[in-house]
Amino acid sequence: MYERSPRRALFVKFRLAAGAALLLVFAGGIYLMRPPPLEPPREADIMASLFSGFVVPMGDVVVLSRPSDCRSEGVMKEAVPAALFERFLAANRGDEGFDFSQYSDRVRLVDDPDKSAWALRAEFGAPVISISRAGYRNEDALVCVEVFGNEERAFFVLLDRDFEGWHTAREITAWRAPRPETLDSGDAEDEPLFVPRPSLINREAKED
Repeated sequence: MYERSPRRALFVKFRLAAGAALLLVFAGGIYLMRPPPLEPPREADIMASLFSGFVVPMGDVVVLSRPSDCRSEGVMKEAVPAALFERFLAANRGDEGFDFSQYSDRVRLVDDPDKSAWALRAEFGAPVISISRAGYRNEDALVCVEVFGNEERAFFVLLDRDFEGWHTAREITAWRAPRPETLDSGDAEDEPLFVPRPSLINREAKED
């Protein structure tokens, strides 16, 4: 029977050890190349994305923040994760809106809980944008944006997050006031609400 020489056995062990070492180095390299885990979500980051992506491009508008369930009465009829919607409702059960004061040099901010959005529109002569608190869970967030211009209209804005930050994923019409019969019935509500495309919210304000 053939017997391995000590030198051959040593060589086999060396090759096995070298192969195992290479596998460990390869696995370690893959681990090190993985992006770091995302930081816990913050409402401030969500609002910063919403503000820069929607509000600032609107131009001359009045902005306020008030808790709102977007007149949903606690029911979401669209394809939004139930747990995320519950976080949104919970975030808007309080009395205080989000503090947008850091943007006061870019838009007109109003913090007057005693005045309705329509009263503020009449006072300033510009569309009023009311932004709710943000509900968020993991890498998803939900905000209600209500527009008071030539007509009343509101949107759920669904955002998601990657390593570059928060991005708008969908805009969902939450409610709208009836349009006067004298106006053309054709409207943007018949268009797909999915991005990418010009924001419905942005266009509502500019049409004022």
